[in-house]
Amino acid sequence: MAEETERFPGDDSSSLYREGFEEGWLQGVQSGLQQFFERFEGTSIVIPTCNALQELQDCLDSIEQYTRLPHEVIVVDNASTDGTDAFLESLRGQVRYQVLTSNVGLAGAINRGLMMAKGRTLALLSPYTVVTENWLEPLMSCLEDPEAGMAGPVANDAGGEQGIPVPHRRPAQLQDFASWYNRRNPGLRRTAKRLRSFCLLFRRETFEDVGYWDEGLSPEDAETDFNLRVRMTGKRLMIAQGTFVQFSGSRCADGQAQISSTRNQNEFFKKWTQPDMWLNKVLSRIGHGVGDFAGVSLFPQRVMIRGLGETAYWVEGGMKHPVEGELSVPIVRVTQVELRRWPSGEPIAADVVEHRWRGLDDPSGWEAGIAVFPDGTLHHLEGNSYRPVMNRRALEGWQLHLKPIRLVAYEEMDGRWEGFPIIPLPEIRQHL
Repeated sequence: MAEETERFPGDDSSSLYREGFEEGWLQGVQSGLQQFFERFEGTSIVIPTCNALQELQDCLDSIEQYTRLPHEVIVVDNASTDGTDAFLESLRGQVRYQVLTSNVGLAGAINRGLMMAKGRTLALLSPYTVVTENWLEPLMSCLEDPEAGMAGPVANDAGGEQGIPVPHRRPAQLQDFASWYNRRNPGLRRTAKRLRSFCLLFRRETFEDVGYWDEGLSPEDAETDFNLRVRMTGKRLMIAQGTFVQFSGSRCADGQAQISSTRNQNEFFKKWTQPDMWLNKVLSRIGHGVGDFAGVSLFPQRVMIRGLGETAYWVEGGMKHPVEGELSVPIVRVTQVELRRWPSGEPIAADVVEHRWRGLDDPSGWEAGIAVFPDGTLHHLEGNSYRPVMNRRALEGWQLHLKPIRLVAYEEMDGRWEGFPIIPLPEIRQHL
């Protein structure tokens, strides 16, 4: 090693070493890029954590002891100060992990883990959760139902629809109770209105259809928001009654990353306004078989989008079309997961996009823009349809407020049909 450090720039062996190193590094980068979208037939278990070292250790020990199905473990540390980083370093090769230098909130840590995940199914676990014998199989069984979007277990201290009374409190007793309970309730399941994020399981297809968690919401509201968006795809939430896990939920708020500013307290209602009304409106239209539906059906057409790259796309006809040329219309930034929701179409010229975005390709001007009804509700015009815009956040998030806006009477919509509502994008504060 001493000889290596003494080599000078002109040394042939040193130059060969550098060339070989650089070539190997480039090959490694290429291999990583090629394998980034490769999946494995197993479950990615994502654990966001913050200053919960002992609980994280207990959680990981329980996963190792009680998880028989193929899986990988991903831990995202939200800038802990309790030695979590050193502990994760000691597990190198056993778990995949990322130690963040700043606290990005619970939703932000979940999103980072989801971005890293490679499994066909995805599980979210709180570090305050200890899994039990045969915990994963009943959850997986729930997802065999094509109408199921997400599954969760029952637990002590969970509250809501998932909480059950447990006569024991000590960890060993709880494991004995879990073994008895899980064997007693195999295959039992029921629907729920909301599932808690201390233990969640969903297919990769669900994640790709719904997208990332909203980082602009408090942890509890981000959880509610994700549940709502899953239900808006027409999928059901399932409780696997054959899976009991231990959850010390009363301590969760002390360690988990929080977004506690006053600004965020009402963000959920700003985003959804009347969540039950919008959910019922979407489910009613899905139930009546109105057109082909996917999560992207709740996003507008005739808008410009861009992912992490520099390519801009025009969205129309359920497809994204790469734009050739310079544009002056606004472009909405989306995540790579959202970008992949639209299949790719043929390239389109920038001048054509400019005309279509402003509705100038139609002499009547009714092919694009915002129609304001007499009751004050806003609707985005998309060809022969008009689509309710949920609220100002949806309007401005998609840059629709910059389109032509017209006051219209109800009868002027004769001959058009009402499409799915347009919902806001989740707020993402990272490059995903």
